[in-house]
Amino acid sequence: MRDRIESSEAGRALAAASRDFSTWEYCLFLNSLLSLWNTSAEPAETRERIRRASGELLSRQHDKGYFPSAEFRFAPTEITALALVTLAQAGHRRDERIDRGLDFLSEQVRSADGSVRSTCEGEDVGWPRGPEPGRTIAATLITGEGLKRTYPASLTLLAFSLWDAHPDKRERITGFLLRQSRSGLWGPIRQAPPSPGFTGAVLTALIAATRDAAPFRRSFRYLRSTRLQPDRWLREEDVWVVSAHDQELYGSISIPATTWCRTAFELMRDPSRAKEALIANGPDPDFSTGLEDQNLVSPPVRRRDLQAPSIPR
Repeated sequence: MRDRIESSEAGRALAAASRDFSTWEYCLFLNSLLSLWNTSAEPAETRERIRRASGELLSRQHDKGYFPSAEFRFAPTEITALALVTLAQAGHRRDERIDRGLDFLSEQVRSADGSVRSTCEGEDVGWPRGPEPGRTIAATLITGEGLKRTYPASLTLLAFSLWDAHPDKRERITGFLLRQSRSGLWGPIRQAPPSPGFTGAVLTALIAATRDAAPFRRSFRYLRSTRLQPDRWLREEDVWVVSAHDQELYGSISIPATTWCRTAFELMRDPSRAKEALIANGPDPDFSTGLEDQNLVSPPVRRRDLQAPSIPR
């Protein structure tokens, strides 16, 4: 059960996060605070803090519409979609900046099959070589048209659904995700084994887009069977390689499996309340373990070896 967060503590945490967190971390942090603020006894002050936090997030947007983050040396589709999902949860009104971000995402949707590129600056070409089965499978793909990854498609579809934008692209991405799985279970790509984190993320996006959870009964049985403890799943990671700027760049993003699975179960009960389900089940990111059990109210002070990427305008 989440505890109510004190306003002064939230303010200090938010100020620290604005200074020390990358855009990706800030989105997770703000999602966590939105969940806690949902129980606030001071709605006026809460609303003002959310407004200021949304402004901080929007201040990081690039002129071309995407949201850069220090972990990536390319313009990341996932972070842009996650930022737009977070702003929708925060109740930000739709304006030119939101439309610019949505248009950036729309440009990453491949017209041929509805898959979504990880960046506007190149193509996903595979995973780094390694012992993991998913990586060796990806290394055998013909990469001329790019790796067809599940996570950027899921986040982009969710952003479009929450902002009621680009209905033609929503339909294409929905078709792509449904074709990615023959059994209602998803992994990072079609050829990889399924996992609860990716399955939960896809279910959240598909149910938000279609308002129908009925076709996914087998998916929910799988999620129930993979819990480590009641309503807890291990955090996962998506790793890939992008060919951009005449070099191969490494990409990695954490998948908050507990958030996606909890949200999917809530949407199973009421498919029309995607935004409310996301707020109620926002991540409690703990950057030191594989579980999302700890509320990140006081952001950790961590050494940053990576500076914000310099991306051509």
